[in-house]
Amino acid sequence: MSHYWNMPFPAYYPASLDQSGYNYNPAGSLPRPAPKLSTVPGLWTGGKVPLQALFSAGAAPVVRTLTWSTPVFDLRPELHGATGGGTTNAVPVWRQLFGAGGKLWVQISRFDSAVFSKTGLRVISREYGHILDDQDLPQIDDAEDVTSELVGPAPSGILIFQPPGSGYPLRYWRLTITIEYLETHADPALVLQAGYY
Repeated sequence: MSHYWNMPFPAYYPASLDQSGYNYNPAGSLPRPAPKLSTVPGLWTGGKVPLQALFSAGAAPVVRTLTWSTPVFDLRPELHGATGGGTTNAVPVWRQLFGAGGKLWVQISRFDSAVFSKTGLRVISREYGHILDDQDLPQIDDAEDVTSELVGPAPSGILIFQPPGSGYPLRYWRLTITIEYLETHADPALVLQAGYY
């Protein structure tokens, strides 16, 4: 009679994915190796954010600006113990074990207002990053005009961004989006929601 169920496993397999014991790492700041048993892909979701418009006095031809920024992402959290760094304030996003890094998806909604549309706007994105330091993120690319991604009659638009690194992204990354209105509109009431996966 075979008792194969009594044979020891070569490693510890947790009963479920939880945040207790050695898995407890709320800010992703403890040095430790990447979890090899988890197949849960990295995910960050931002809540719905109403964008507040500011008047741009003296910045002709811009009448109003709306600005939004991601938190600083740690896209290589498996390197926490390797760089000798201490606590980090970056948001860890674990890569899938069977694939490359993810993308940032940004949805801007409520263009359907009778007084607020996509006409006369310019949308600019800027990327900031660093290979080792989450406290010093210089701009790493030229400001990019992504206005053409939002054209059309739909009341919502989706922008997609991928950090540099060809699927193996740099360690720390942040993105800002600035919406500039070149025409006078009523007070903008746009809503932005984003997710990194």
